[in-house]
Amino acid sequence: MKRINWVSELFLIFFFIVAFFFVIKKCSEDKPIDSSKKNVPFDIDYTTGENQSTWEIIGGEQAKLDEIPWQVAFFIKNKPPNETNFCGGSIVHKGWIITSAHCFKKMYNDTLRVKKFSNVQVYSGSINLEGNGVKSDIEDIIFHPDFDATRLINDIALIKLKKPLELNSKNQSSIPIINEDKYFNLVRTNAMATASGWGIIDEKNTFPKILMKASVPIVDFITCKENYYLINRLVSKDMICAGYNDGGIDSCEGDSGGPLFIEDSLGNKFLFGVTSWGEGCAEPGYYGVYSNIMEHIDFINENCPECLNYSL
Repeated sequence: MKRINWVSELFLIFFFIVAFFFVIKKCSEDKPIDSSKKNVPFDIDYTTGENQSTWEIIGGEQAKLDEIPWQVAFFIKNKPPNETNFCGGSIVHKGWIITSAHCFKKMYNDTLRVKKFSNVQVYSGSINLEGNGVKSDIEDIIFHPDFDATRLINDIALIKLKKPLELNSKNQSSIPIINEDKYFNLVRTNAMATASGWGIIDEKNTFPKILMKASVPIVDFITCKENYYLINRLVSKDMICAGYNDGGIDSCEGDSGGPLFIEDSLGNKFLFGVTSWGEGCAEPGYYGVYSNIMEHIDFINENCPECLNYSL
C-alpha cells in the first residue's frame, strides 16, 4: 500500500512540473515586446520628423546606381530626405508601395491619419538621399487588418500613391512579389537573400546618404524561433528570419519596411520579405526578422490585385 502511495505522489509531482513549464512557455509566447529595446519601432512626429528611429544595414556595402530601383524612403514633407528619412519600402506597382505597418503605427486606427500622412512623402528613383529623386504624396495607407503593434505580428502595409510613378528599367522600377512556385524553389534555409535601406550602419548611429545593401542567409524558422524564445520574444508563423549566427551583418534602425529579396538563376529578383524587427543590430545569435510576404498574399490580393500581376 505504501508503495502505491509513493508512486502516486511521484506521478503528481511530475504532473505539476509539466504543467508549470507549459504555463511558462505560454506566457513567454504572449509577452509583449520590451519597449526598452533599441530595436522597437520608432515613435516619429509626422509633423516635425523628430525622434525618428528605424532599422538600417550593418556590415553591408553601398548599392550601385541602378541595382535596387524599387527601393523607396519615407520622409517628412518640406524637409530634406537625408535628415528625416524614417523608413523604407518597395515599389510593387506604379501606384503602390509595400512597407511595414509599424512604420506608421501612430496612424493605425487613428481618425486623423489622413492629416498625418499628408505630412509624409515617398522618395524614389535615386540611391542618394541628397540626389534628385522623385518625391510623391500618399493617398492612403492600408494596414493589415490583424496588425499587432505590440508584438509586430502581421507587420505589413500597402501605401497608395496620389500619382502613379513613371517606371523605367534603370533607376525606378517595381519588383515582382514572389509567387508560390518561386517561393518554394528559392526561399530555403541558407539560401542567400539581400536586404537594403538607408538605416544605421555602425554603433555610432551613423545614417548614410547612399543606399546600403547586405547579403544574408535565410535562417531555419525553428532555429530563429528558439533563439528568440530564450529572451521571451515571439517569432510567429507570418515571419521569416535571415542573418548570421555570429552577427556582423544585419538590417538595423532605419531599414524598417525595406525589401528582403532573392534572385533566381536567370537573374530575376523577387520580393519575399519586409524588414520588421530584431534584437539589437547584427547581434550574435539574433537574426533579422522580416514579415513573410507569402503569408500575406491574400491581404495584398484583396487590396491591390494589380500588385500581383507580373509575367516572370
